[in-house]
Amino acid sequence: MKTFLKKNLIAVFALVVGIGTMSFKMIHSSSEYHYVGNDAGDGAFAEEGNWEPGAGEGCRDEGDFPCTIVTDDLATTLAGKTNPQVLNISSKRD
Repeated sequence: MKTFLKKNLIAVFALVVGIGTMSFKMIHSSSEYHYVGNDAGDGAFAEEGNWEPGAGEGCRDEGDFPCTIVTDDLATTLAGKTNPQVLNISSKRD
């Protein structure tokens, strides 16, 4: 009887921890960033300093620049990406 009770308490505890962890991850929301850099050189689109939080005033009309990215971690999203890769993940491109 004690073994049965112990196993059930462990299972309930694991379930509570799992639900708590999942709930915490669901609360973390994504943010939108817009490209403010003027550089289109190799790797420029992946530089965090060329992005600012928010939707911005719209996309550029000239050139092939990214517009916005929605992510929960800008640094991780941009890390190691080439300009074409960043263009592929950016949204609202004109």
